[in-house]
Amino acid sequence: GLEGKIRSLDGQALDDIFMVVHELGHSLGSGHTFDSYDPPVDTCGVSCPEELPKENSASVMSYCNFCEGGVSNIALTLGGEHNGAGAKTNLTTWQPHPNLALSNVTDKPERVSHHVYSTLLAKGRSIRRIASDVDSILCAYDSECKDGDQCTVNSCIDSVCQVEEILDVCLGNGICQEGELYTEDCGPYTIGSIQVCIACSSLAGFMFDVSAASGAVFVTQIDFNINFISSNYSTVKLYATKGSHVGKETDPSKWVQVGSASVPSSNSTGQVVVDPPLYIGGLRGLYLLTDDGFISFSPQNNDTYLPDENGVSILDGTATAWQWQAEIPGPFMLNGEVEYRLEEQVPSETPSAMPSSRPSQGPRFLRYHFETVSISYK
Repeated sequence: GLEGKIRSLDGQALDDIFMVVHELGHSLGSGHTFDSYDPPVDTCGVSCPEELPKENSASVMSYCNFCEGGVSNIALTLGGEHNGAGAKTNLTTWQPHPNLALSNVTDKPERVSHHVYSTLLAKGRSIRRIASDVDSILCAYDSECKDGDQCTVNSCIDSVCQVEEILDVCLGNGICQEGELYTEDCGPYTIGSIQVCIACSSLAGFMFDVSAASGAVFVTQIDFNINFISSNYSTVKLYATKGSHVGKETDPSKWVQVGSASVPSSNSTGQVVVDPPLYIGGLRGLYLLTDDGFISFSPQNNDTYLPDENGVSILDGTATAWQWQAEIPGPFMLNGEVEYRLEEQVPSETPSAMPSSRPSQGPRFLRYHFETVSISYK
């Protein structure tokens, strides 16, 4: 790489550098440290910490330059670096950047760098990912390819660092690495939960989004809670759309069917197997729709739907009283689970094996069932 030194920088020059790097941080997907992270990385946009002024105590996405000490409070780093001990998608494998003077000014500043990495990774082609997280590093010697991962042997092959061997001792370590596809380390994983909740309601259909910080996530199954009134069974179909479901609630042309299941009335739960598995690609809208039954959902947020260790989360959803019509915006959460697997690499494009059949609107049968919650909309 290119390196150099600038012998003398006055305060104005440092200010300019900080502003450029700060705005680049926004372009890479990060907000400010005081209002975009929970809990905040620092409080400088709300109140100045008592420890200030303190040189290099805050990261470039901070507003600590507006506190006493000015830009000298800022270290030119997003806040963290990967420690080389595991998958970069896992926040626990990140640590504060050594340029930061650690103090009570910041709280887990490595979250900013991890967030930027996850944001770029979700775009599919911004970062080339292999499961070992050995990036495309040019090399001349094997020694240049050591990444601190005790589970792999990395070598310099054709002038590029590559994983040559995965050690048997690492099978079962929970990290999906190159060569481990279809092993337990690559899934299945589950996010969400089916709960017996007194605040749940149910309607004919429920739309929701699945978000994946890692671009190599494939949904394999949806489990859900279902209610019946009089029928012997219900056919439940699963549709998918690229990106969010928001704005597509009443447009069946934007959706394709990716699975279905017949659920007997003796069951309180059902599952739709997605075959072939559905590539998330950062964000994917899903729609569970019954022909005679009610999909359960909750108006309450639940921590089990927040990003898991692989950066996968279930987002707020929309209930539909009948097919493709009468949408009732939430925020609601699916009373169900999403099962997924990790694969070694991000596909170059959405798999062509995804079914091409598009849903018809069909008859508009109003089916609206509540247990304890009343919902009104204006």
